[in-house]
Amino acid sequence: MTLLIELGSPTLGELERAGFVEGWTRLRAETIAKQKAQVPSLRRGLSENPDVFTKTYKGTFLLARPPNAKVVQLEEAISYWRLVLSAPSLQWSTDTTPWLDWWIEYLQLKWKKSVSKDMWDQTGVFVRKSLEDESMSWWSEEGSWPGVIDEFVAYVRAKREEGAEMDTA
Repeated sequence: MTLLIELGSPTLGELERAGFVEGWTRLRAETIAKQKAQVPSLRRGLSENPDVFTKTYKGTFLLARPPNAKVVQLEEAISYWRLVLSAPSLQWSTDTTPWLDWWIEYLQLKWKKSVSKDMWDQTGVFVRKSLEDESMSWWSEEGSWPGVIDEFVAYVRAKREEGAEMDTA
């Protein structure tokens, strides 16, 4: 995904000459040998460089969206979340919380709607914050999160309580 975004792909499976040339020039990889060498660097950047991850994450929504559509269907969005929130990209999981698994489980059980750009983008922000502080001490009911994320926070807290009760039983 990162490479498609860097090369200005307007949609999956499609590259335009101008984007291809400008993208490789910007990456300073005008020869095939340099292009091959650049790919592992882009892959590493997903997990190591927040700017690369954010650009790729936001660009993924634009590539996933059908032409002239404003949303991505839920099952497609889930496939893309699995792609961009798993190794070798940013791994959305911590020692105590399988975030991505719980997010997908929650959406499949409770959401059932398509995914807007705002929901996609705010999920990306939530991902970063939850990896920085998995206790979610930064989260507030008065915050400006989309309702789906507010409901997911409640879902995570309930799952954690269930786990704690099972540990003490």
